[in-house]
Amino acid sequence: MSSELRVDKIVPVDGVPTGGGGGIVQIVKGGSNSRLDRGNNTGTYYNTYVNATITPKFNTSKILIVGTGDVQAQNDTTGAVGFARGDTAGDGNVTNGTLLGVTSSAGIVNFRFTHTMENVPLTAMYLDSPGTTSATKYTVILARVSGANNILLPGNNNHNEFSIYLFEVSA
Repeated sequence: MSSELRVDKIVPVDGVPTGGGGGIVQIVKGGSNSRLDRGNNTGTYYNTYVNATITPKFNTSKILIVGTGDVQAQNDTTGAVGFARGDTAGDGNVTNGTLLGVTSSAGIVNFRFTHTMENVPLTAMYLDSPGTTSATKYTVILARVSGANNILLPGNNNHNEFSIYLFEVSA
């Protein structure tokens, strides 16, 4: 015996919040354990191998982007992690995408290493409004902000995955 429940909508006990929405429509996951090593071009963001593509069901939806994993760097180096929407430059510098919440001197998450080859867990989040129902690619981006040493993501090449999660949130 099997059962099936179908509903058109679920309304919270206290009613729909002003402005409506807020439910998760879909979730997409991507990730990679291939490491990007950024040891040059301070202040330039580079695409990592960590990306995922989502096709929003509604053009009013928001996309909650969550990147999580570990980063590694050598001593006296500051780095930054953020996200880009729609960039197609592979693992090169972000050339034709939209940087989300970052500048050349600051990311969504900034970190400074004081010991040789520290490995640090990191989670970054950003809420985007792409305004489309077309397939949209999001990529974790990485920059060296200061210092002369390397920044690496993920920290443990070919072992630890750095992941990206895309949550479509109804508006």
